[in-house]
Amino acid sequence: MAIGPEFKAVAVQALLGASRSPLAPEVLWLSWHSTGGLELSAQRVAVPNDDSVWGPTEGGVTNVAPIDGGAAGTWIVGGVGLYTAEVGGVLALSAVLGTPITTSAGDLLSILVGELTFTVS
Repeated sequence: MAIGPEFKAVAVQALLGASRSPLAPEVLWLSWHSTGGLELSAQRVAVPNDDSVWGPTEGGVTNVAPIDGGAAGTWIVGGVGLYTAEVGGVLALSAVLGTPITTSAGDLLSILVGELTFTVS
């Protein structure tokens, strides 16, 4: 399946923010991933799926407010995932960090405004 260039941003906006599909969850659950894509977080953090957090961009959606990432373990973080439930659920979206970060146990993680953008490539 391929999405035409004119609809790539629309596809992402149907999942995140105020114009999301009624099928998309009202709350997503953030978890940090290893460089290999494995979930690191023992506890996911709630992220509202609305205009308070997400805004449209030309190519998709970006965060328009800081996102609390919870406390880290001793990790090498390579990405982030948004899940449909606090426990279990399915991975809805994921993103890879431009540069992995090394954390220590107890470090507080966050995503600053504009640092997390989802697009369809």
